Amino acid sequence: MTTTVPVATQPAVRGHVDALDGIRALAILMVLAFHFKTAGVPFRAGGFLGVDAFFVLSGFLITSLLLAERRRTRHNSMRGFYTRRALRLVPVAALLFAIGLGVFVVAPASYSWRPQPMAFLALAGSWMNWLDIWRPAAGGVLAHAWSLSIEAQFYFVWPPLLVAARARGVRLRYLVAGLLVFVAVAVALRISAWSGAPAPVPSSAPGYTRYLVGLGRGASWARWYFGTFTHMDGLLLGAITAIVLSSAVVRDGLARHRRAATVGFGVAAVVAVAVVVKASWTGIGGFVPVWGLLPFEVAVAGVVAFLVAVPRTAPGRVLGCAPLVWIGRRSYAMYMLHIPVWMLVIHFGLGRDAGSGDATGMAWVAFALTFVAAELSFRFVETPALRLKDRLSATR
Repeated sequence: MTTTVPVATQPAVRGHVDALDGIRALAILMVLAFHFKTAGVPFRAGGFLGVDAFFVLSGFLITSLLLAERRRTRHNSMRGFYTRRALRLVPVAALLFAIGLGVFVVAPASYSWRPQPMAFLALAGSWMNWLDIWRPAAGGVLAHAWSLSIEAQFYFVWPPLLVAARARGVRLRYLVAGLLVFVAVAVALRISAWSGAPAPVPSSAPGYTRYLVGLGRGASWARWYFGTFTHMDGLLLGAITAIVLSSAVVRDGLARHRRAATVGFGVAAVVAVAVVVKASWTGIGGFVPVWGLLPFEVAVAGVVAFLVAVPRTAPGRVLGCAPLVWIGRRSYAMYMLHIPVWMLVIHFGLGRDAGSGDATGMAWVAFALTFVAAELSFRFVETPALRLKDRLSATR
């Protein structure tokens, strides 16, 4: 008589999953290529989707950690959670704040990268995304922290709700159903926000007309892209993925049916790449908010589920290779510091080819300096804070 042993009966996230760092690496490289507009890098126009990959990962990891803590200790410490989040996010955000303050003091008022005073309040208070909607030029060198603000708003709301629901015995399936409702609401609000955008005009139209229509389309894009309620579905889908994978039945099923899971991973990866390619062709158009973003986020969630539930696979080894892990672990600093680096590269013309006017050299210099800045931040700013965070986690 043989005994069937469950394939995977461990929590959804078993320590650090290197392959998830690989997803972070690909996401930040997309963002950098988009912002630096590197000549010759394919599909760079789809780089704004990189932030959504971060959102899915963030929702997944935060929810997984909270569920794992409750399984382990039968309760959750909100004080400990927020302390650990602060130690992870605040040091680099404070570094960006200091850089912005230096630009504010030194640069003239006409300098486009100079943040306005309210930008510092927005960064500290986690409402930079709303400032980017109301006053697009106010953020200056701090404006890209909008995504950090949306994540912080998610942290303020979702973890207490999850903890309260679990303390009251709410079944996980009901939490998933509720989150799916909010995903549908986010998608509907996003489509509604974009539907008010003026229709594109042909290139033969008068320049003034094209300018005004461009302003209107840009404002409609900002309303959905920077809006909390129109851009929260990635975080929610990440949370749903974590809840689903918290079921040992689901994890065992994925691990036992490895071939089918691998096929699912392949489909998800193809969908994600296809959306990025299509977004590159459409630019700021209706494809991403109406048709592209939700499938991309679902595909990323599927990839994450596969990498976590079915370890030691070829895709996991590729995404968990040393170069991608190195980039992924520094991706937060790369994101927060790449705009100040780009500002310096443009200001001093580093790498510019004066003869051809080609900015490709400047973009590659910005890539290199961003990697250097991220490494310095990782060593001297983030690592000390992470050690303290790990000590706090070990005492739980």
